[in-house]
Amino acid sequence: MTLADALRAGTREAHESAEGTPFVGDLLEARVPVSAYVDLLVQYRAVYAALEETGRALRDAGRCGGLADPALERSAAIELDLRALDGDAWRDRPVVPAAAEHAGRIRAVGDRPGLWAAHAWTRYLGDLSGGQAIRVALRDRHGLGDDALHFYAFDVGRVKPYKDRYRALLDALPLTPDEVDAAVDEARRAFALTSATMRQVGERHPRS
Repeated sequence: MTLADALRAGTREAHESAEGTPFVGDLLEARVPVSAYVDLLVQYRAVYAALEETGRALRDAGRCGGLADPALERSAAIELDLRALDGDAWRDRPVVPAAAEHAGRIRAVGDRPGLWAAHAWTRYLGDLSGGQAIRVALRDRHGLGDDALHFYAFDVGRVKPYKDRYRALLDALPLTPDEVDAAVDEARRAFALTSATMRQVGERHPRS
């Protein structure tokens, strides 16, 4: 089984669990205020900072097979959205324990291409896929404009061909079967930490 297929098959349950977190539904249906989304973006910023810092190091060393594509980097886009929504106040918003653990885990395994790729696949391809539905909900139900939705604006051309090329790059990584299994386990961990982050953010923002 290729790495991309193994990741998809091995994380299906964890992926569905993350998507089913009550906070996600509350956000999509505008049952929580925009400030809850701002809080979520603060968590994402911490995670993406770790993902992109380690990804650049792998790219500079020629060890990630093109997976650390600068066009995917989200940290700068997230900061643009945070400034549009919260001025400079977002800098004082705390990172929840699960997001801090997530960022720390990425840094801990970021020098291992297979494990780093598991985190990149979980976040970047998720944003290119389901993230677009969140963008529509934020625009239509919360009234956000494009100045606050940079996070979901990817300069990668047509999304489907790009995702296909990205999966091909995943499959081209020179990993042993044991390393593929480890990458799947790592992706499950990433989904679990994402779910925990959303739960913890949701506890700060009860339904209105």
